[in-house]
Amino acid sequence: ASAAMAFAARAAAAARPIGEVLFRKTYVERRSWLHPIKSFWRIHSFFQLAAHAMVACSARSTSHDHDRQLLLDARLAQWLLHLLPAHAAYAFLGEALEVYILWGVFRARAADTAACAFRVAAKAAVLAALVYCYALLDWEGVRVRAGAPIAAWAVDLWQTHPAGAVLFAAYAVPAVLSLLTPFVPCLSTWLRTRRRGPVAAVFACWVPEARQFVGTDMHEAPEATFNYALFWLCLVYFKLWFSYKLQIGPLVSPTRDLWHRLPDLGVPATLGMIAAKWVPIVLTYHLDVQIWYVLLSALYGTIIGWSLKIGEVRDMATVRRKFVSAADAFNASMLSDEARARLGAPAEPAQLARAGAAPGQGSLLAPSAAKAGSAPDPVGARANGPAPAAT
Repeated sequence: ASAAMAFAARAAAAARPIGEVLFRKTYVERRSWLHPIKSFWRIHSFFQLAAHAMVACSARSTSHDHDRQLLLDARLAQWLLHLLPAHAAYAFLGEALEVYILWGVFRARAADTAACAFRVAAKAAVLAALVYCYALLDWEGVRVRAGAPIAAWAVDLWQTHPAGAVLFAAYAVPAVLSLLTPFVPCLSTWLRTRRRGPVAAVFACWVPEARQFVGTDMHEAPEATFNYALFWLCLVYFKLWFSYKLQIGPLVSPTRDLWHRLPDLGVPATLGMIAAKWVPIVLTYHLDVQIWYVLLSALYGTIIGWSLKIGEVRDMATVRRKFVSAADAFNASMLSDEARARLGAPAEPAQLARAGAAPGQGSLLAPSAAKAGSAPDPVGARANGPAPAAT
């Protein structure tokens, strides 16, 4: 009887106009430190896949005059092929986090429970198939030796493992197309606004969080989308280039040396030293994207401000003037009286006011910028407080 009453209540609510339906939340997420990781799982998985690729490229690089040169051969291509099973593994882990955090909604709604079970089973099956096919690859053949061409390796892979090649291609093509959808707003809008049909059913089952997006039937113009995408592409490029050159790349060779000394050092000591080297770098690698975002957004905002002639600093001449006044304030605040007298730096604003001199005279870093009789320096006045009245 209670089930029938609940079904009748839901049917009555569905029959009412959308403005009269009272939406309410009937579940509670689990409170856990995994919640922020689940919320930003796509970003973490992307950077982790990029780290996989950088490790493989660094391992296939040769050092010559302190410059690393990448070897584009068949062995590197086969190493990079592991990105497909790694991508499937991160997708499965993301789905597991989704189930753990949102277990309340899956337990309360039968349709969501069935869709979740299907997604978990499908991703687990795809992961097992990709790992199995990758484990069958030949690592000792002529086609995968160092320096072998990539084209010959691809032909040999198609001839020796046709099922694996088809599976790799079938998994890689949709993944690459999903990366291109943000650059084509109309295609993304068309996929997210389907209400009926097989496309809507597959999309709702495979990407259930898309139903919670607001404004899915609205998109920006291609020009605005291109500018936005260009900003993030530049940010990701600089971040990955910095990480490859200064974070991940320099650790590959010491890690390989430690692994070769495994019989002498023992398993616990070797793994402990490898973890001590990699854990801080991995944590920094995942967090420094915020620093790059701050730097690039400040640079981009400065360029936009210069082009629109807005803000306090509107051109390069203003930047130079601010740096000159900053130098005077630094000298007045940091140097002692004896050092200022010996080096000819400007005195403190209080002493200059009592002596009747203008701040900036005899500047240590920018002497030519000071002029006799100029107005008191506002930067120095702010740094040292208001000057007392001249007697």
